Amino acid sequence: MALARRLALLGAFFTVLCLAGCKEDLPPEVRKARANHSVGNNHPIEFPHISGSFGEYRSGGRFHHGLDYKTFNRNGIPIVAVEDMTVARLYTSEVGYGNGLVLSSVDGRHFTYGHMYDFLGKHPQLEYLRMALFLMHPRNRASVNLPGYFAFKKGETIGRSGESGSGAPHLHFEVGSGGYFKSPLEDPDRAIQDFTAPTLLRLHTRTRAYDLKQVHRQYTKQGHTIDTYALAVKEPLSSADYRIGTYDTMAALNRNGVHGVRLYFLGDEPLTLQTYRSQPEEIPAKPEYKMELDGIATSELRTADRYYDPEKTSIGSEYVYYLYDTLRRNRSELDAGVYLVEVLDSSGNKARLLFEIGHATDADLKSEKPERDEATGTEQEDPLIRQNDVPFRNLPPYAGANFSYNGDGISLNIQIPGGMQRGRAKARILEPTWIRAMPPVRDGLTEPAGGVRAFVFDARDLVVSGYMYISGSVDKKHPDEELYLWNPTTGRWDWLGKPYRETENKAYYNLRLKRGGIVAILRDTGAPVIHPSFAWQRPEDDLIHSGNKENPVGLLEFDIYDEQSWVDRDTTAVFLDGIPLDYEWAGDRSLLRVSVPEKWMNSNGSFLSIQVKDLAGNPAEPFFQAIYPH
Repeated sequence: MALARRLALLGAFFTVLCLAGCKEDLPPEVRKARANHSVGNNHPIEFPHISGSFGEYRSGGRFHHGLDYKTFNRNGIPIVAVEDMTVARLYTSEVGYGNGLVLSSVDGRHFTYGHMYDFLGKHPQLEYLRMALFLMHPRNRASVNLPGYFAFKKGETIGRSGESGSGAPHLHFEVGSGGYFKSPLEDPDRAIQDFTAPTLLRLHTRTRAYDLKQVHRQYTKQGHTIDTYALAVKEPLSSADYRIGTYDTMAALNRNGVHGVRLYFLGDEPLTLQTYRSQPEEIPAKPEYKMELDGIATSELRTADRYYDPEKTSIGSEYVYYLYDTLRRNRSELDAGVYLVEVLDSSGNKARLLFEIGHATDADLKSEKPERDEATGTEQEDPLIRQNDVPFRNLPPYAGANFSYNGDGISLNIQIPGGMQRGRAKARILEPTWIRAMPPVRDGLTEPAGGVRAFVFDARDLVVSGYMYISGSVDKKHPDEELYLWNPTTGRWDWLGKPYRETENKAYYNLRLKRGGIVAILRDTGAPVIHPSFAWQRPEDDLIHSGNKENPVGLLEFDIYDEQSWVDRDTTAVFLDGIPLDYEWAGDRSLLRVSVPEKWMNSNGSFLSIQVKDLAGNPAEPFFQAIYPH
């Protein structure tokens, strides 16, 4: 704890130093409100310096669904329980959470601690178990679900901070419940002292960027800051799809503590200096667009590019948010008048931009001063594709397009929805004769008799907000044939999805598609694999408890996965001593849960068996597990 106190004092010293150098003349009522501000004391680490925010954009279109706490490049700082909790899962890995623990509270929430150095706290047995898993697992990427043996009271030490699974020492902390992650700062007990408003940098359109300048500052009754900005240019802008470039320093501790973004229409009155100074703490108008980052569903963890513009976002420098719903097609032009953009952080500070849209129409798109030059074309040939003179179709920004392939029993259409494609791109369909070398077919996949049927969707410079779609039909020459897309990054074939309808000789598809490449029909001959609760690391599921002292129920969990396609839920069966038993699928359907009341078990133990097939009809190896009453 001595080290923690020294680091806390060091952080306080730099905070005071910054305040001394950046002192502003605050009104007396603001000083009083800030002096009475309550700072939360229920953080997992003694000094709550945030280095990574909830909802922050991460590469690959991911959301950061937790908080990162600074440990100032130190390992071994004590980590404590924030509630009365019980360990539910333990991770050990060289990637992802690294050494991590999931603890569950009685109200159904689960708290994840990641990148720990070790688990030497109240229960050192957890560290011994981690070391055993490290020695047992050949690739050091495993997790194990634990019974409720390891309980912690609020404030007790669960382990020490580290850098496992990450690039620098810090603590990753998550709060979740029911398949939904909440911002840890939403809890008043974890409030931080932050009176700094987000910084607004630029107003972006598709081709332009307009610099901003701060013109006014006001304060809320709670002492928080509202900064107001104006465009550096004076003339009204044309109607366009706007984005706001911003970041929030969270009192100089972080670079992106943005909580929400809103766009308001204030009417067609002229924009004057009084307009900037007369805005109330809360804007009464209904927002034209509203985005909140107070919570993220598990199913949305990789959809950050719905809210962020990944082409313009520069992680750690400028985060660029859309000011419109990217999933809404055929958006109408904005009316002429005054608009207000409001950017909020988690503490109650706000930054606002007021700007005016005139009656110009296409000026933005025809500007002679683009934000940056067009991206250079990706002209080099794919090594798997032969040199050819098949022409590309040029795709202008935000224009929809359709591409079709018909041949050898395949009739598929690829659709790029209007409004989804950013920038200029080009694409084409290539016949299988243009494939120089078919990628290897292995890992549970087999080439059909007569060879692989395939075609190429060759797309260059294509960036899509959301998804493309592939639809149509395929003649099935074997019952276990499935549709796959070659992934050159992983060197594997990715299963595209399940047909929405099948007959004996035909499969009908309507699937989402994220990228181009070689599309092929392959045979799925690999079987599903069943593991007991010692499992591969997987996305977080809602943790549940079952039974009571009067009617004890054993909750068993099994990881079932199929690398070649997907598990067929309709063919799954679970038996207890040969008698069918109820079960449920959790999370992404790779986790099978079975509740076994002890009164159903034989006193000398019972056998649990699981039968499962994949969508191609391949059965898993027979699985049996002996279970015993307590």
